[in-house]
Amino acid sequence: MKNEYSITRIVFLVLFIALVSLCCIQFGVIGKDTIRIVVKKVADSEINTYSSFEDYLSMFNQWIGFWLSILTLILMLAGIWQYLQIRRYDSEFKEIKQEIEKKQKQLDDKLRDIEEKYKKSMDRIKIETNLSIMLRALGSINDPLMLLDISERKQLLYHYLTECRTLINQYSNCIIEKADEPEVAMNFQYVLLNVRLCLCRMSSLYADPMTGLFISNFMSEAKNKDNEIREANHVTQEDFKWLAKKIGEARSKMM
Repeated sequence: MKNEYSITRIVFLVLFIALVSLCCIQFGVIGKDTIRIVVKKVADSEINTYSSFEDYLSMFNQWIGFWLSILTLILMLAGIWQYLQIRRYDSEFKEIKQEIEKKQKQLDDKLRDIEEKYKKSMDRIKIETNLSIMLRALGSINDPLMLLDISERKQLLYHYLTECRTLINQYSNCIIEKADEPEVAMNFQYVLLNVRLCLCRMSSLYADPMTGLFISNFMSEAKNKDNEIREANHVTQEDFKWLAKKIGEARSKMM
């Protein structure tokens, strides 16, 4: 747009110079004719004759043409100036419109980002609440006053471990961008501790040596993982995947 505006101004300048030159040429021609008519009039007056009507009419037409050329030049300059102003205003309007659209897009992106973060935060809070309730339910399974039937305890353990694994997978998807927060590491340790306590309490219900060996290995791995996270003070998505995998293995072993 700036290059086009510069070219238009150059064309305007060339036309202006050309018209001024033509006006000067026309003025020179008219001046010569006027001098000729005046000289002729003086000469004719000496011999008592008068200039013809055609000479005066010709001079009059030339002067009218000259002033019409001047008027045309002025009108053309005004038109070109108005055209340049309109183009400039149009260019400024387009730039302002583009800037507004750019800022509107930025605001829309920020609003969309805020909405997504809010949704993730609400999902995270909901999952944390459900996970906390699920872990309390796991801790109460071994209470003999709650359940006397061992098979029923095993069924509930299987059910709650399944739900717990699902919630942990969902929770890991919500905290991908916030895995370095100490709060997330603390929640992970809280879940891991409750799972360890639950499996330790429920191990007495299983006489199978393989189940006991699995629980023992899980306790050892969970302890090492807890120490690792406590020292680093952060968790990764891989840590949540590891915990979900171990809960799934415990569910299949303790069925």
